[in-house]
Amino acid sequence: MKLQPFLKTFLILAIGIGLLPVTNLGRAQTPFLQNALKNVQEGVDELTNVKNENSRESFNSRVETFKEVLNLSLSEMENIKLRLLSLDNLTKKGLVLREEMISWFDKILKFYNSQKQDLKKLENDENATINDIKNLAQKFKEWRETDYLPKIDEIYNFILINLEKEAVQMAQNRFQKISRSLNQLKENNVKNLDGVFELLDKTKKIIQEGNELNQKSEDLFWQFLTPSLIEKNSSTSPTSSGEVSSTEINFLNSTSSNVSSSTTMTEEINPPSPSIKDLTKESLNKIKEAYQIFIEISNLVRKLLI
Repeated sequence: MKLQPFLKTFLILAIGIGLLPVTNLGRAQTPFLQNALKNVQEGVDELTNVKNENSRESFNSRVETFKEVLNLSLSEMENIKLRLLSLDNLTKKGLVLREEMISWFDKILKFYNSQKQDLKKLENDENATINDIKNLAQKFKEWRETDYLPKIDEIYNFILINLEKEAVQMAQNRFQKISRSLNQLKENNVKNLDGVFELLDKTKKIIQEGNELNQKSEDLFWQFLTPSLIEKNSSTSPTSSGEVSSTEINFLNSTSSNVSSSTTMTEEINPPSPSIKDLTKESLNKIKEAYQIFIEISNLVRKLLI
């Protein structure tokens, strides 16, 4: 049975519309922190490695460098906050954790403001030296390395996992749309569709593999985050409504745990397990692979109908 021209057009468009540029999915792995972290680190290193020059001109130059470091740090923080707030469809536990992360950023903002005040005092002190700037910068560097960066790494993992979850869901939706279109073709007795349906089955398996990889990364995230964030008292049990209370997750006062912070004898014998970032990257690669097959399906259908 021949398809009517309008039906041909509809089905080709239905499959084509279901395809998005594969590069758009890369946002789940975009290293949005890389440049900001690098710029701040370079500024801090410059300040802590400064020579003990006592000219006022050199002192003023270092003050301006420190101001720039603090401004870059604020921009870095705001960028991450925006990424957090843009996440959709978080679980109840994820929503509570995001709220704690945002509250933590509010604390960091107060710290940055206190650093600006300390720097202003040095700037107005005629007896202050470059060594005073160096000492202030050294304390700032130690704080970033000990308190700030480990938590930022956890926040970054949280963002990656949830962005990749969105990418997986998007691919699943595309699969359903393409599947419906192909079934319409089959109902209209279009021939030679076996190969197309084989490709469709292949994408289903690949998307499922991508979903499982990202689920592993999420499980790993909560496994290593939760021990330091769960309160050790009876109030940590879920509320009667099934919601997760803010007493269960305390990101503000937790000590960040690093999955790969130490190497054990077992790890020396066996290769280390994939990290959260490794798993989300593998998941994204699966989704990209599925989209490539979607494009192949679309091209095959066009050849069958035109």
